[in-house]
Amino acid sequence: MLVTSLVTTGPADGLSSRFTGPVDRRGFPAYYTDSSGVSLRICEDGTFACLATTTAALANRVDGEAFYWQAAATLPTSRGTLDVEIALEAAFAERNVPSVFTRIRVRGHLSRAGSYVLNHPYGSLRINAASASEQRNVNTTIDVDCPLGPGPCGGRIDNFLRSTSLGVGYLGLAVPGRVTGGSVRNSLSLRTSSGRTLGSTRQFAIVGKLATGPANVITTPRVSFGNTARPRTRTLLVHSAGSAALTFGAIRMSGTRQVTVARTGCAARRSLAPGGNCRVTLHFRPGAARVVRGALLLSDNTRVGTHRIPVSASTSGVVSAVNGEGFGTHRVGTSSRTHRILVRNTGLRAMRISGVSVAGTGARSFHRTAGGDRCVAGTRVAAHTSCSVYVRFAPTSRGLKLARLNVRASALNSPQSVLLRGRGVR
Repeated sequence: MLVTSLVTTGPADGLSSRFTGPVDRRGFPAYYTDSSGVSLRICEDGTFACLATTTAALANRVDGEAFYWQAAATLPTSRGTLDVEIALEAAFAERNVPSVFTRIRVRGHLSRAGSYVLNHPYGSLRINAASASEQRNVNTTIDVDCPLGPGPCGGRIDNFLRSTSLGVGYLGLAVPGRVTGGSVRNSLSLRTSSGRTLGSTRQFAIVGKLATGPANVITTPRVSFGNTARPRTRTLLVHSAGSAALTFGAIRMSGTRQVTVARTGCAARRSLAPGGNCRVTLHFRPGAARVVRGALLLSDNTRVGTHRIPVSASTSGVVSAVNGEGFGTHRVGTSSRTHRILVRNTGLRAMRISGVSVAGTGARSFHRTAGGDRCVAGTRVAAHTSCSVYVRFAPTSRGLKLARLNVRASALNSPQSVLLRGRGVR
């Protein structure tokens, strides 16, 4: 039905199960904890927030399933509708053998067969839709086992999506709405293999019941000040969503002195009642460092004890170039005209080129040539200026030739590459 492969974007680590709690009589951990310190137990209290799931769902120890957490969405596109489920599930692999796993499931129908890319909150997934004549030509499930004791879950789900409208006891109420907490994005979109977007949504129905006790739900898994030469301020919302009051310890920055914590909001109080909110305000002042990386450390009385929120900022150059350069069709043994490819510095500081190379299966057919403003190792490119790479195409055999022009520099987003393409004929 579907062939799938993961595109390597998103975090490399899965959910943490360092904090799993005792195992219940059925063999399932009492709770799992994500990278932001949110602990969830199996949602089986019979309420709508738990999809009316009760303990009977797993009572026979044979089949059935229940969720620690689920984010479900309907993705409308110009070629059909997809149902997407991202979850942490509990089930019995066979009689009396408990199993917990993360799941990404995509089902639906697209009017045109082919290859697509689903961009989800934890990365991207390549999917191939089968014949459009099939009623459900998109049907794929990726399950990754989680340990029933200490040890990391596999896969790329590292942080539980949570509703932006939080109450007490749950991460969501199983109704569609906006979310936060995604490690890459807080939305879904489908695009063609050529990059055209066919549809998107920000609406997710969240299922997730918090473990008993205090719970600190922070609105974002990381903070970025972006690339800036000016002071900036960022604010995080902290929500006390557990069944007991949240008590704060130290709230401080680690790893950098260019970001500081304002002694207001959460940092000026000792506790937060269930259902309450406060804010943590961070100030960034540019300094000598081009790239700043640190962490906000927030200590409290939850099971985790200290929540670590990565913080980043930069004052750097940025490499910018066209995505691709086409050289057309040429006879074997002849050469195209020379193409000039501009490499721009769209950042805030000068950058220095450290290397320019051509690589790939068709690299032998593309040749760099001389020019007046060449980008070569050692070239200094001031902010908002450019240098050039000159390339000609001389096919050595018939067929489509593809290669990449790779540019390395002392810039925030280095390295960058430009796709080179041309075709050789007899």
